[in-house]
Amino acid sequence: FATSTMQAPKYAQPGGPSIELEVQLELKVLADVGLVGFPNVGKSTLLSRLTNANPEIANYHFTTLNPILGVVDLEDGKGFVMADIPGLIEGASEGVGLGHEFLRHIERTKVLLHLVDGASVEGRDPVEDIKTINEELSAYNMDLMSKPQIIVANKMDAVSPEEKEAILAKLREAFPDNKIFVISAVSGEGIDPLIREVAAELEAYQGEDIIYEQEFDPSDLLAEEGSYTVEVNEDGEYVVEGPKIEKMLGYTNIDSEKGFMFFQRFLKEQGILKELEEKGIQEGDTVRMYGLVFDYYKEEGKIMTNKQRAYLSSLASKENAIFQIGKSSLTTEIIAAVDEALAKRELIKISVLKNCDDDTKIIAQTLAERTRSELVRVIGKKIILYRAAKKPVIVLPK
Repeated sequence: FATSTMQAPKYAQPGGPSIELEVQLELKVLADVGLVGFPNVGKSTLLSRLTNANPEIANYHFTTLNPILGVVDLEDGKGFVMADIPGLIEGASEGVGLGHEFLRHIERTKVLLHLVDGASVEGRDPVEDIKTINEELSAYNMDLMSKPQIIVANKMDAVSPEEKEAILAKLREAFPDNKIFVISAVSGEGIDPLIREVAAELEAYQGEDIIYEQEFDPSDLLAEEGSYTVEVNEDGEYVVEGPKIEKMLGYTNIDSEKGFMFFQRFLKEQGILKELEEKGIQEGDTVRMYGLVFDYYKEEGKIMTNKQRAYLSSLASKENAIFQIGKSSLTTEIIAAVDEALAKRELIKISVLKNCDDDTKIIAQTLAERTRSELVRVIGKKIILYRAAKKPVIVLPK
């Protein structure tokens, strides 16, 4: 409990039971550019031409079973990291062909190079291949479709100039919003303009930093030992006793400021104040906890338990932010809109953009006060607010 401003703290807690936790870690590669497409369209060949990476290259499907990273060096000393994502097939979003194993690595890229067999060496239609892969990307995660995607028709050294123009025209007609390049990863044809375009896309990239919501709170494993009882004795005093209370008083110095603040939080978060109210306690009544005696005075507002916060955070993690707060910060219109959204939905998530100069926690506290809502959590640049309706739809755990 020592800090720079409290180098000799008067508040401490003894050690508690240890926690044993088994976790499963999932690796997601971090690259600027991801190569996606059907198997055997030339992704590994292109990576080996542009970088010093040595992926396995062969004329059969799924030669690449794990993502391969390589660094593309540019003339001005800059460069970027490119990842060869193993080939995708129809049904990848449902796990077909190890789809989930491959798709997860695309999530952290900034730009996608969508390679197709432009020459249809295997008899495939490049337009249908692009549509199929894009459907799998959107089915897995809609955010992937918001990434800049450059279509690259490979193996064009295998067709005549007239056929090349016809293929390019067909692709432009089918995908007018995408930039399209024709190349040969083997001969190097068309690669220089492609790399210049990729570098320009990365230079102009304005995407937000990826903030991963907390999926697990280790403090949830700290089981509350014991229980407590609330009774009214013959003198009209409210007596709170039990192992949980005795343990808390054993390690809390009520005479110190920090200890007293902890004591107040404990009463709220453990539901003791709520149970006292259910027993009919009134302001000025006496509460006795072993050797500790104090008078009860109701404090405005309630504090959620960690369990309730964790439950609401879990619900909010499945939803997208419905408001974005930018440089203008908290205007009257934004506060009114948040108030209206809380009335309709009870639980909302708000995103604070990077161009906002105000502190996210201050924004969160202000919003909670102005909308009479409960601040559930602030996670990075995300704010979660909750306000129960008169007839609550969300049932909080006790």
